[in-house]
Amino acid sequence: MTRTPAAVTQQLARAERDCGAPLVARGPRGATLTAAGAVLAECGRVIDDQVAVAEERLARMVGKLDMRLRNRAFQQ
Repeated sequence: MTRTPAAVTQQLARAERDCGAPLVARGPRGATLTAAGAVLAECGRVIDDQVAVAEERLARMVGKLDMRLRNRAFQQ
């Protein structure tokens, strides 16, 4: 997913407003995460991992349901 620097800056500013804390420390060579930014990043990784697990479980469940429906459709 490609985002322009301006879009990233806007999203970061909004996230900092929403969190009520700075998420990055800006410097002449770029930016580094603050303690609050590190917490938010780690929680984001956990959420992302859990979404992947949920998607995998749902895909397996739908696949099993699909197989059952197909098998039933062809029984006589």
